[in-house]
Amino acid sequence: ARSHLQNRDPESAQADLKRAIELDNQEPRYFALRGLAYLCQKNFTAAIQDFTHSIDHSNDSVTKDELAAWHNLRGVAYSHESDDRQNLEAALEDAKKTIARQPNDPKHYSTRAASFAKLGNPSSARADLNKASQLGAGG
Repeated sequence: ARSHLQNRDPESAQADLKRAIELDNQEPRYFALRGLAYLCQKNFTAAIQDFTHSIDHSNDSVTKDELAAWHNLRGVAYSHESDDRQNLEAALEDAKKTIARQPNDPKHYSTRAASFAKLGNPSSARADLNKASQLGAGG
């Protein structure tokens, strides 16, 4: 499934992950990978559902970095699903959790800045873009 995603073939990845989930529906990484495939296809609702499942069913084998990535990707899906306030606030909440786990990763601040901008909070968006720039991102 990973190689299919790396080769920009989310449909094949989903087929592999469907089989994997049928064999082991307790493995949160399968749902996260499928969420990524859905995100690639711009199926944001399905991506949110799978990332939520991964987060809610994470276990001791899930690393801090994996959990941060899942929150970040779910936040991206929320911010792209629609511009309604509830989704954008959910995206901000995921960004907050992601930043708490990985405070030195500039992409998380850039992601949160986009949600702040959509919510009409340009000063917070600017602050996050400045932080991302300080950490090494183009913003």
